[in-house]
This record gives sequence, C-alpha cells and structure tokens, in this order.
Amino acid sequence: MRKVALWFVLAAISFVVLDQRAVACGCTAPPPIELAKKNADLIFQGKVVGLRPGLNPPQIGQLMIDTGKVLVIRVVRVWKGDLPSTFEMPAWETAGACMGFSREHLQIGTELLIYAKRWKRSDALAPFFMPDAYYTETPCSRTALVGQTKDLDSLGQGYPPKQ
Repeated sequence: MRKVALWFVLAAISFVVLDQRAVACGCTAPPPIELAKKNADLIFQGKVVGLRPGLNPPQIGQLMIDTGKVLVIRVVRVWKGDLPSTFEMPAWETAGACMGFSREHLQIGTELLIYAKRWKRSDALAPFFMPDAYYTETPCSRTALVGQTKDLDSLGQGYPPKQ
C-alpha cells in the first residue's frame, strides 16, 4: 500500500512539474507567410526608438518576462491594420510560452518586421494585469529583424502609417 501511495505522490509531483512545461512554446519554425498574415492583427515594419516605464514593475512569469517597460516603435510601413506613426507595445521578453519578443528585438535602434496579435483581458491566455486590450508579438509568428527576413518582398509595398 505504501508503494502505491508513494507512486501516486511521485506521479502528482511529476505532473505538476511537467505541467509547468506544458505551456512552453511548441513551434519549431515560423508558420507559412499566408498563415502568419491571417493570424496577425497587425503587420508592420518599425524601428525601436525608445523604452519607457510601463504600468507594472519588472517580473518574471511562466509565460513571459515583463521588463516593466513599454517598447516605443516608429512605424515605417504597414501591411495590416491602422497604425499611427508611433506605436507602443509591452516590452515583454519570451520565457517559455509563445508570448513576447526575443531579447535581441528589445534594443533601441532595432528595425523589425512585426506580426502582432491583439489580446483582450477576457482571452484565456491574457495576463490578468494588462489593460483591457493590447498588442503583443509572439515568437511563433514571423516577427524578425528587417535584415534577416525575406517577408518584405512577399508582403509587397504596404502603406504608410497615419500621421
């Protein structure tokens, strides 16, 4: 009987530990461009021009690292969505889940092609501490450094942001 009880305890501990990994980002390669275009709410090219203090203190979570800052992006071109010439997004760094930027994307001067997803607080995976609606990048999208992507050719000319 003790062996069975011990087995159940070990199984429960293993389940909890493995469950922490279950939220890990499972993509091994970016999706095809047509699927990425369909899934994104915004697609735009921009340059990181600043990092300003955000609403939350820095914190490390299972889904992402909240740097406590907001990424300020000067929008150059738009392919999907209606964007002003300056746009802000949470400066989250990905940490085990498919939410947030890679660390190299969070540097001032970085030029990015961003496929962003709109989240609402009511969405199942949306962090409870965020405003009612916000946009974030996901590592399983095709967001990339401008110099390291061929998507710009496939996306076409695009259009300028609103002034």
